[in-house]
Amino acid sequence: TFLVIQKLLPSSFACSAFKSFIRFSPRFLDLRLSITLALCTMEMNPTAASGSAPQGMPLSDVDLMQLLQQRMNEANAEKENMQLKLKSYDDKIRNAVARLPRRPNMDDSAIEEEIKKLDFKRETSTLSLTQEKAILREMEAFKNRTKANNEYRQQEAALAKLRQDRGKLQEALAAKTVACGELKSGLAKLALAHRVGVTVAELTESSVAVPDQFAPRVMGKGRVNITTWENEYSVSMEYDRPRQTINIRGGAQGCAAAKARIERITLSVMEELQATPPTMVALRLNRFEVMNRLQEAHDVRLDVAGPTPIKAQ
Repeated sequence: TFLVIQKLLPSSFACSAFKSFIRFSPRFLDLRLSITLALCTMEMNPTAASGSAPQGMPLSDVDLMQLLQQRMNEANAEKENMQLKLKSYDDKIRNAVARLPRRPNMDDSAIEEEIKKLDFKRETSTLSLTQEKAILREMEAFKNRTKANNEYRQQEAALAKLRQDRGKLQEALAAKTVACGELKSGLAKLALAHRVGVTVAELTESSVAVPDQFAPRVMGKGRVNITTWENEYSVSMEYDRPRQTINIRGGAQGCAAAKARIERITLSVMEELQATPPTMVALRLNRFEVMNRLQEAHDVRLDVAGPTPIKAQ
């Protein structure tokens, strides 16, 4: 966690990070968010961090959110810069691979041995001028192969260095991505806590199953139901379609109330009741008044279907 802190915030605050965290930890639930916010406070109140200013003067949530937003913007900018460098490395590696000579089929020791044989033959044999020139040309060809081997090794080493540097940058980018995610999560928690009027430590999270057949009724047209309940219960709600659940975050009471409201729909059952002709006439004459009164009294939803059946849910 200490290493993550150094990446998230300036190193000048790292030394007293844990001292400040001890003061802030009771207020916040998430460890990384606690330390991050503590360090943010030290940055905006450097005298408080040194002990020359009295404690008990915490920053406002708005100030902390602004500082976290600034940190996240800086981290995202660094992340984008790393991604551009990574692309540059990919281009360099691709070009280096294209320029790489053919792999040698004879090592230097074998080449040296062939040169020695040719030189020995030239020195110990009676050769014509043409034959001697042919041997010298052959020896020169082997020497050129040695040069080609050296060039191949140099380019291969340069390519390996590029790949190694790219790997380090990829690891740094992965760490930066994690840091950006933590900052984003911390900022979202703080913003949510500020919006619903609780501290981060008081934030709770719950989920409720919403099968596909109930999703349209729960969500409402244009997500109108979710928006209404978020405002009514001071929570944040997010529909997870693959898992068929709605995740609720906010205060404990708000989460419980929002979950109960959703379960009124998802746990409902449907029955058909046979209505007598007089009942149908009464419903048709005073449909909205009677239906609304019955629905409110019994916490159900009624639909008239056909000449006689009434669907109750």
